[in-house]
Amino acid sequence: SKNMMHQSRAIDPSETKTFSVDAALRPYFNQLKELNSHVAKASRHTGHSKEANHLIKLVHLAINKLIEHGQIVAKDNPRIADRVYQAYEELHDAGSLLLTTTENFVHEPSSQIKRTALLKAIFSVYPVLNKLLTIADMADINNLVKTVQELEDHLQLILDSRNEDLLDDNLENFMCYLSHVNGVVKERQFDLKDSDKKDQLSAARANLTTACQLLDVVSKTFLKYESLPPAKANYAAIVSEIRESINKIVIIIQSPIGGEELPIGETANVINKFKNCLIGKRESSFSEQRLCSQLQELLEKITNNATILACSSFTGDDRREQIVLMCKSLNKMLQVLITEYQKEMGYTINMTDKNATKENIRRISTDLVETVNQLEYILRIAVADHISEALIAAKVPLQVLIDTATNKSNDELENYAQSFSDDAESILQAGELACAVSTNTEGIKLVQLASSYVRTYRLQVVNAAEICSQVPLDLVVEQNMNAYKELWNKYIEALIRAIDEITNIDDFLFASQTHIHKDLSECIRFIKERNFYTLDGYTVAVLHRMERIEEVVLEEMDNFADSIYTERVRRGVATLKELGEIFGSYMDKTSKSMEDNPSEEPGENMLQELFAKIYEAVLLLRRYVIINKQPNNYEVIDENVDSGDPFALVSQSNEDDNTERINLRDKIPSARAAYRSLPKESRLRIESLTRDLKREEFRLQKEISRWGHLDHEAVKFAMRLCLLLLDVSELTRGVGPLKTISDITIAVMRVEEVGSLFNEFILNMIKTNTDGRIRSDFENLIHKIILYCQQLKSAATQKQEIHGDQLFLLASKGGSAIVEACKNLMMTIFLILKTSRNKYDLGNDKSLND
Repeated sequence: SKNMMHQSRAIDPSETKTFSVDAALRPYFNQLKELNSHVAKASRHTGHSKEANHLIKLVHLAINKLIEHGQIVAKDNPRIADRVYQAYEELHDAGSLLLTTTENFVHEPSSQIKRTALLKAIFSVYPVLNKLLTIADMADINNLVKTVQELEDHLQLILDSRNEDLLDDNLENFMCYLSHVNGVVKERQFDLKDSDKKDQLSAARANLTTACQLLDVVSKTFLKYESLPPAKANYAAIVSEIRESINKIVIIIQSPIGGEELPIGETANVINKFKNCLIGKRESSFSEQRLCSQLQELLEKITNNATILACSSFTGDDRREQIVLMCKSLNKMLQVLITEYQKEMGYTINMTDKNATKENIRRISTDLVETVNQLEYILRIAVADHISEALIAAKVPLQVLIDTATNKSNDELENYAQSFSDDAESILQAGELACAVSTNTEGIKLVQLASSYVRTYRLQVVNAAEICSQVPLDLVVEQNMNAYKELWNKYIEALIRAIDEITNIDDFLFASQTHIHKDLSECIRFIKERNFYTLDGYTVAVLHRMERIEEVVLEEMDNFADSIYTERVRRGVATLKELGEIFGSYMDKTSKSMEDNPSEEPGENMLQELFAKIYEAVLLLRRYVIINKQPNNYEVIDENVDSGDPFALVSQSNEDDNTERINLRDKIPSARAAYRSLPKESRLRIESLTRDLKREEFRLQKEISRWGHLDHEAVKFAMRLCLLLLDVSELTRGVGPLKTISDITIAVMRVEEVGSLFNEFILNMIKTNTDGRIRSDFENLIHKIILYCQQLKSAATQKQEIHGDQLFLLASKGGSAIVEACKNLMMTIFLILKTSRNKYDLGNDKSLND
């Protein structure tokens, strides 16, 4: 009986390839299972059902119905008719045996022999049913393949068209049949259970649809300008792409189920294996000699991959030197580790030396893991450098190419076409590098898919531009160019988004802040040299970098629900955007002034101050973004984002270049340095209070999330106050947007103003409440807001009177008092929101004014 139950599980409908086969098999499976349940438990007079005769009738009817359906299948599919008839003969024999043994068992249910015979008969039906439905699925596949392949016949009619009217008719018929093919293939895709095959079929369908959309304009262009090589090349390429897509769909439909191995970045994979060899669990067959050989092989792969990345033109000299030094260090450490393993394998070593050797091996292995982690981080940053460079203004090269072709500038077209191809290749390389260091398997698949589209259509876009440049103004040619432009921008954007998805946003922002620092420094140099031609290029580069940062950060925020965190980040993006507009306007005026009045000296101090604000805005935005990932490590984040980061600063001088560079950090008030100069006790006090403040912020954020939405006036007031308090408190650690005593004075005044408005709102809310206790609770909370606002104002004002224009941070007690006042205010805001939600049930109301 146990063996029979195992047979039933082996052909469980849930294990079939498609949902349709599952749905078809399950009724018979359930009926046989129900009969089996009754038979197996008959001796105890229990079971799912005791009406055996009724179950027999149901099984008999189901088998007869299935046989009738099989005759139809055999008639519609002559190629597999013999297999269908053979399977149905087996079903007829198994069904007859089942009915006979069932009748015998019903007349004598206590007989063990007849019970066993019936169970055998029941399970003999299972494989026959499975075989029948597999054949039926094969018939569906054959019909589907036939339908898909007939699309080539319609394509051939287009190829044979020799006039415009016939071509239009054949294109219309082709697109109509394509819609039918797409529909049936889509049904098959949704019917499949295997997610990998679903993805493959979806990608093949998308590729076919895209190529067929271009077929319209490409075939019309070829018909009209058949003598032009670019038109002929694009026509042949699209036809080939359609045929390849059809064949790929057929192969996927006919291929057996078997998921592809999930992709993982080559470099990331090798590094993970290397670390696992060092600190992973040892198997029983562990061999030191084999381990050493494996470590050497893996490190060689890591070094080779790192060298390729270091040789990239987008990898900076500092980063390249770091990669080389880290690889050398790893090789040396590994040789030391191998030496220690060789000592351990020696037979003459005594127990004391053996223990010391084991400790050395453990220590060196730990150091190797730490070093390879550092190398992995540097490689990620180097990849982010490449991404930051390659992906800015990705759509501009195409527009320049089209403008050149439209203006019939044939002499320049070749250069711009080469530039377009080179830029596309840089983006593709950025995608490959991002995949190499990523472990996001789904993201890697998207990058690879988008990259394949970009590679496929890159040359065709250039050909379309060449056609545009070689013929007079023509509507067909214009439509052809527009179709390729729309397609190219679509896939480039998809590739960029996919690359962003698998790139750590902190790595990207880190690389971007370095590049912006470098470009802004170059702007200052070229202003001094009066070189406004080169200056314009760097100005555009800075603006594009700022736009990329804004775009990437806002996309990242789309992954989070609206909260204080997202509001702060979006506010940082708005600040950066505002500075970008100011920067663009100022640089336009500066460039024009340099061109019109070469002798006039630009306002260098004002310029450097603006550049410093831009750089600081990027730093601040980066801090806002990463703070959510490490909510309890504020001190670590502050230091990483700070100028003390070993990879953050571009050196003021370069040994190979005597050109002077400007360090924009010199123009930023040294608030962080002032904080570090405080006595240890003062810093510990500020850090302790800051942690308390963050706990209150977390409670407030959690309370806000319990409200149905963020449109309620109470929530708006709470978030405004929270953001102001975070800015004020962060100045005590030398971070955040506030830098001077005047900044904090303005911020404290805004806290007091918003607090007063919040109090008025609460007073209006409780006017109609007749419960004296609730009114008293709210009045006490209002008095606390007034009190803590006064404490905050007093702390800031006192420091202003004592230190004048100096940063108030230099007064250690002032920082602690301000953070404590901010913490108390945050706690009071939380209590007001919680009380409002509990006592007034405001969490489900949009506004009191509605």
